[in-house]
Amino acid sequence: MMKKKMVDERIRKESNALLAKYYWVMLALQALVLVVKLCLEPEVVYWALDGVILLAGLGVMAVMRTVKGLWGQKDEALREIDNGVLSTSFGTMLWVTLIGSEILIFGDGENALWYGATILPLLICCAIYTVLVMKRGLILWGGKQNEGDAKKRLRKSTALGALAYGAIMAAPDCFRYGEFRVEGLIKLLLMAATWGLLFYGLMVLVINRGEKAANKAVEAVEAEDEAGGAVQNEEDC
Repeated sequence: MMKKKMVDERIRKESNALLAKYYWVMLALQALVLVVKLCLEPEVVYWALDGVILLAGLGVMAVMRTVKGLWGQKDEALREIDNGVLSTSFGTMLWVTLIGSEILIFGDGENALWYGATILPLLICCAIYTVLVMKRGLILWGGKQNEGDAKKRLRKSTALGALAYGAIMAAPDCFRYGEFRVEGLIKLLLMAATWGLLFYGLMVLVINRGEKAANKAVEAVEAEDEAGGAVQNEEDC
């Protein structure tokens, strides 16, 4: 139980610290995308989502910092709380990006390139974050006893995500001129299966690596505690 608590606390702190950093990175990248789109002078619908993402991220951050009194200098405890605030703000931007871009791409597939550019900052941040959490052991199955159930949940969520991806990318091909097209459905299923298998395989690899890294980190902490206890006992003697 103590080991699990130690792992959970480490994961929470390090995850929030990482997401807090990438909150600012995503803000900067999203602002850059917005500026580029404005310079190209597209219609408002092509850059409106970028503005909404920025406002959502800044708005959540400002409100939560104000409520929690986190403006100004912070000690270590307040920095941890602020990291949680920035992590939540990053999550808000993530969901606004995913939901907004899916709606726009599905509704206006011919201009998907404009909306796809909106997703780039999120993809960059998530790719770097995934590599770092794998190295630091921040994504876990939760132990051997929970591994089977965790994999089942991962398979279910991956299947749903894969079908959603296939629908967004290929649903328009299923119906042309008011008629159902079998080749469009086949394309949808193939895209869903390809994305799902790649994502599931990557996540299993990431989590397995994370388990190993987490075990090493906990063993290192336990070794330090044991060494410190031994020194204390010697001093007491």
